[in-house]
Amino acid sequence: MDSSEQNQNNNKTDPTPVSINVDRTQASPHVVDLREEKPDLEEITAFREKMKEQKERKTVDFAEMIKKANENSLHNEEDILINHDNPESVQMDSEFEPTRKQKFPETRSQKTTGKIGVESSNLKDNALKENKVETEKSIESIGIISTFFESLTSFYEQLNSLNPLQAIKQEAQRQKRLAQTFYQDLTKRKAFASVLLLIAVLFLPFPVAGYYSKIKQDSRNIIEKSTQGFSALSSSSAALFSSDIEKAKYDLNTALNAFDQAQSIIEKDYKFTANAVSLLPVIGDNVSARKHLLTAGHHLTLGNTYLVKGVADAKEKTDLPLTERLEIIQNHLQSSIPQYEQALRSLAAVSEEDIPKQYRQVSKNFKLLFAAMIDDMKDITGLVDAIQMIFGQEGYHKYLVVFQNSNELRPLGGFAGSYAVVEVQKGEVSWNIPSGGTYDLQGQMNLRLKPPVPMQMVNKKWEFQDANWWSHLPASAAVMKDMYKEARGSSIDGVITVNSDVLKRVVEVTGPIKSDQFDQPLTKQNILRKIQQSEEEIEQSSNKKPKAILSRLSDKLMEKVKSGEKIDLLHLAVEAYQALNEKQIQVYMQDDETQETLRSFGWTGEILPANPKQDYLHLVHANLQGQKSNAKIEEKLKLKTNIKSDGAIVNKLIINRTHTADPNHPVYGATNFSHLRTYVPKGSKLIEANGFEFPPEAAFRAPENNYKTHPTLKELVNKEKFDEQTGAKISQQFGKTVFSHWLVTKPGQTSKAYIKYKLPFKLKQKRKVASNVDRWKQIFLDNNKPKNIS
Repeated sequence: MDSSEQNQNNNKTDPTPVSINVDRTQASPHVVDLREEKPDLEEITAFREKMKEQKERKTVDFAEMIKKANENSLHNEEDILINHDNPESVQMDSEFEPTRKQKFPETRSQKTTGKIGVESSNLKDNALKENKVETEKSIESIGIISTFFESLTSFYEQLNSLNPLQAIKQEAQRQKRLAQTFYQDLTKRKAFASVLLLIAVLFLPFPVAGYYSKIKQDSRNIIEKSTQGFSALSSSSAALFSSDIEKAKYDLNTALNAFDQAQSIIEKDYKFTANAVSLLPVIGDNVSARKHLLTAGHHLTLGNTYLVKGVADAKEKTDLPLTERLEIIQNHLQSSIPQYEQALRSLAAVSEEDIPKQYRQVSKNFKLLFAAMIDDMKDITGLVDAIQMIFGQEGYHKYLVVFQNSNELRPLGGFAGSYAVVEVQKGEVSWNIPSGGTYDLQGQMNLRLKPPVPMQMVNKKWEFQDANWWSHLPASAAVMKDMYKEARGSSIDGVITVNSDVLKRVVEVTGPIKSDQFDQPLTKQNILRKIQQSEEEIEQSSNKKPKAILSRLSDKLMEKVKSGEKIDLLHLAVEAYQALNEKQIQVYMQDDETQETLRSFGWTGEILPANPKQDYLHLVHANLQGQKSNAKIEEKLKLKTNIKSDGAIVNKLIINRTHTADPNHPVYGATNFSHLRTYVPKGSKLIEANGFEFPPEAAFRAPENNYKTHPTLKELVNKEKFDEQTGAKISQQFGKTVFSHWLVTKPGQTSKAYIKYKLPFKLKQKRKVASNVDRWKQIFLDNNKPKNIS
């Protein structure tokens, strides 16, 4: 029964209802709740359970102010009564209330309008309605407002002489003009509630000079604590990427406490004032910007806390299968993303004008990179699902891992001298590296296959070690899978190619590897050279098992991990990520969903479709009978593009290859025979080619007549043509036109060649706008001769 049928059977429901009594529910072991992590987070103030503090209520005697201001103009009216103890008389908006979910508007204009609307509504409903003040009919209020603005002007003059706040001093005159304009708009809009808000901010009962001195000191403390928080946050991120989990936890503790202390200053003394002042048009932006930056720091720290906790748990729980440890990281990652998104929204709410000029570009770049990082993290959560499937979360899988030596260049990255059979199930991994390498499969296939014509320079029969003939991994993998199944009788679920340079990345992370087979520890600088020398010595001996060294080396790496030596797993993951992006590692999976996920990251080694109007260039070398000479080849490429008057595009590709090896060197001194395939946009026309050299015909070996052609090869060379003028073979592969040539480069010499071809599309040119003279010529002249108009 296949997996799809099994899933369908599993999804069928029993028609008979079943009642199950459960005494208690069991919590999932992967639920992330930072409040429950007491051993790690008990010192962090932000996560302590606190007794709900009784907040001091502040009320403003608006009635007494208004009553005194209207003694002359309203002496015939009834007394205005206001209940001073009404708790609803002042609404205190708590944007930073810890027990309330933070919500920030997307734009500042929406924020300002929304908050003024809330304050206005509350003040109207509670202060004005209860005192029966009908703003629609209060023509007398103009006198009140006029008196208020006279007091406001006097207040600013006194405040300016005190010089308590530099920002207000600089804006005093502007405020006066703003007050006059605001007064004119007020009589039209009847925005009386906004006036009451100004009164609340400016005339709260406190000593003016002393209070603003306290503001200065507290502002310095807030800035100092916020700076400490962001510094510790940066340090924790660096520690996390260095896999120093304890240092990351300590720095996160410091960051959270610093942000908490800064926020406590605002919460304790300035909650109402800060929220009210942030609505004022002059100083509101700066106050709001500080609050948003502080909020961003909190959410960044919380996001890092989830991430650090996930990495630490996965690293410590070594008794769990790899798939479950990946799930732990995935759960914590999914919990951290909302915190990062909230931080990004808070940062987006800060205008560039509120940031010092010297930091504006840095801030802009950070926002862009941070947004991209959040998108990448979302992709990674999906990637974890694919990795879990690859490592056998849903069952048993078998893969071929093919090791390629880039010193002997082949289309997929290098000569396939070794391979491993990897078996996985539920996160448990086992592998076997045959000591004879890919040559162990020679002679075990009953099926005899014709090799591609260029490959007949090496062998008249197509063998597994030469199966990576196309740089399009799915095509090469199809041949590898069939050859392995023919030789071993078992199917495989995927093919992974690994270039030799990846080994240097691994040793850089794990540290030097000691082995009795080498006179010195293997390091990033010497590992490839030492392995090459060891293989040469084994080949010259009677052992004839040159690839056994890789098997023993992999065992040494595993011993290093199991012995408890510190392995920087995060660094290892970063190196693997970079190797995948650089196509040093390429992956093909039989499962379509997993393959599609990996394709979205660009890791499947495919030649992808291009836009029909887009230029494209892809060069593929295959070193045949040139030993390891690619290690000493220096190649320079130059592409010249000529655009004709009619928009036609002609490209000229110039290739220079220099062989720097000593002709007498036993490994690198061989002549480099390179079969070159140039992939260009489909429909391109070859115009000219020069400098290419075909190897001696006697070097090729014709296959037997009874040998068969592999279906993939048959499909790709079906319409191949030979161009007698240039000596090139022209074919259509993977949606591209391919020009095939040979380059022969001897040690100490340089090969120079070029290809000139015309692209299948033209450059769209701007239409020339005709002048008035041209238009008259079109009407009255025909080929510069007068038209016969009759």
